[in-house]
Amino acid sequence: MTAIMSELGSGKFSKKWNVEYDLGKIALLKELGRAAYHNPLGMVTGMREPRRARFLSYTMRQRQMEHLATKEVELEKAGQDVVDAQIRDCPVCGTKSLIVYYDIRDEDYGFEENESSLPQKAWLYVPGVRCTTCTFEINNYLGNPQSDYNLPFGDYWHTEELE
Repeated sequence: MTAIMSELGSGKFSKKWNVEYDLGKIALLKELGRAAYHNPLGMVTGMREPRRARFLSYTMRQRQMEHLATKEVELEKAGQDVVDAQIRDCPVCGTKSLIVYYDIRDEDYGFEENESSLPQKAWLYVPGVRCTTCTFEINNYLGNPQSDYNLPFGDYWHTEELE
């Protein structure tokens, strides 16, 4: 048990087991497991079907989910719900249906008589990611998977200042 807990990284200190662990990494691993359990592509349609038929059924469902993610991004951009969105490969199901949402955060409003109420600074940031296939969904309250938790998939949370 101690070896497993020590693998979870640093963060809060547990007096009971005398090990350090990171609740953010635990939450991320828990979400990965939940999404893998609910992955509709992982289910085999029927063992009596030939292997080729099962593979074709899997690839057709995979293409449908990727098309669904593309349409959802187009609808959200048209409805102006988000500033921008990109589609990436999902770390759980492997389809290209992980939507990375982008939004703008602004600060430093000028409210004096001669100044306008336009923001002085603005940042483009990622508030969350969501997969339309396996329902994997995390927000930016967790750390970056690769740089903070040493997990083998990319980082999602980055911020850039707009001019």
